[in-house]
Amino acid sequence: MEVIRLSLFLYLAAQALSRPTYESTSEYDGEAALDRTVFGVIEAANKNNTLLKEGDIADELSRSARRCTTCMWKKSKGIVKVPFTIAPDQYSPSTVSLIHDALKEFEVMTCVQFVNRSTESDFLYIKSGAGCWSYIGRTMGQQVLSLANTSCMVYGVIQHEAMHNLGFFHEHTRIDRDNYINILWENIAKGDGWKLCRF
Repeated sequence: MEVIRLSLFLYLAAQALSRPTYESTSEYDGEAALDRTVFGVIEAANKNNTLLKEGDIADELSRSARRCTTCMWKKSKGIVKVPFTIAPDQYSPSTVSLIHDALKEFEVMTCVQFVNRSTESDFLYIKSGAGCWSYIGRTMGQQVLSLANTSCMVYGVIQHEAMHNLGFFHEHTRIDRDNYINILWENIAKGDGWKLCRF
């Protein structure tokens, strides 16, 4: 199971990072214009939010998704279905289409389907909040996935935050990461070491 999860994560990460990173047609005049990588966009959008772990993960103090089987989305006949809804009147039709396209790629490449919510009690609520952030795994009830209209409308950013909703942490902050990689701390910019803390 871990091999499948890691393979899925690596594939989707490669897909997200290989796409053009800034597809928004809106004028965005912020620090993200200087660093248009997926992570640069997320960091610029969330720069003033001190409540987020690892820069884009909302903290659910009552649980740890790493050990939480109830935090998984329901699976039926081998397919994981994640019901979602997009906040009405917060995005343009082209932005809604971009969100749908980014989520649809999961269905094409994996056993995960993001489906329009009907009456499900547990679902993603995609809204234009303050920055680009998400919870890890299923949190029960309405679960916010924040994609700020002005700064987060990037294909790779949408997929990155959706992967957090599927239960994925950042690989470089895994507790066992030092078993697999060596960080050259002398090459880390001053003040950026916190981005490599293990959780």
